[in-house]
Amino acid sequence: MKTLSKKYKTNLTAIIWALVLVTFLFVNQYNQKSLIDKNQIYLSEYDKRIDRIRDSLELLTENIFLENYEVVSASGELKLLNSMISDQVLIYRFFENSCFPCIENDLLIIDSLNVLIENQNRILLIPQFRNVNHLKFFLEKQNVKIQSFNFSNEFNIPIEDYSINFSLYFLLINEDLKIQLAYTSTPGHSIETPFFRNVMDYFQNK
Repeated sequence: MKTLSKKYKTNLTAIIWALVLVTFLFVNQYNQKSLIDKNQIYLSEYDKRIDRIRDSLELLTENIFLENYEVVSASGELKLLNSMISDQVLIYRFFENSCFPCIENDLLIIDSLNVLIENQNRILLIPQFRNVNHLKFFLEKQNVKIQSFNFSNEFNIPIEDYSINFSLYFLLINEDLKIQLAYTSTPGHSIETPFFRNVMDYFQNK
């Protein structure tokens, strides 16, 4: 009787642990699904907010010119922004604390654009790192081939302060440093996003 009782207790314990494990796995899966759903809702709402401002970006940036900022190359060479621009140029700008998966996605798009336009001089990568060494590390780690510089000072666009709650990551500017097209960075965009198609049209018509 005692043997049966011991076996019964062992089996009961095994069943209880199995139920605990199943419950844990179920709760964990539910939490993961809930997190994914929340992220999807967030991204969906983010995209909607982006869509609401996307059409107004052209108006917001109309007649806005960039200052002739000083930038520094990975080798430490200082240049003025207008000295590198003789035609329309796409600037990709981001910050050291920017969403890294977004940056990786943006770099893939930039590589695709660079292949399509067959001219690296039409795209400038100008992030804002704390120093040039951080820029060097980033370029080496990401194997970036686009000509790249670091903003040596704060790069501010006035409309970011009072018009919208998003930073402008992509700026198509002309030789006068006038913003012609502007775009923020979104997690799900691609080379087929209207902004990049418009950039291609600008480049192909010049």
